[in-house]
Amino acid sequence: MPSKTPPIPLRPDLNTQIAQSVYGRNIQRLTQTFVTLSLSDIASEVGLPDADSARRKIIGMVEKGEISATFDQSKQMMSFDTARMPPAELLEKLTAQIK
Repeated sequence: MPSKTPPIPLRPDLNTQIAQSVYGRNIQRLTQTFVTLSLSDIASEVGLPDADSARRKIIGMVEKGEISATFDQSKQMMSFDTARMPPAELLEKLTAQIK
């Protein structure tokens, strides 16, 4: 009888990285569909627990240059703006997303 392959051990740090990557990718998809969304709608769409989680994730993505967005704190709305990226950078990011 062939021996069973041992199960792959769970790695919580890897699971967290994967989840964060999925959240980020889903937020990037929203920027291609919507111009303005509430933080609670963003959280709901990408599966984050609440609006504050969405705000923190988006701020991190903006700081890394992954997306361009502005936040209206009084309305709790996020506006996505691809026009603010230099054309060469925007083309590079879109090309990378297509691959």
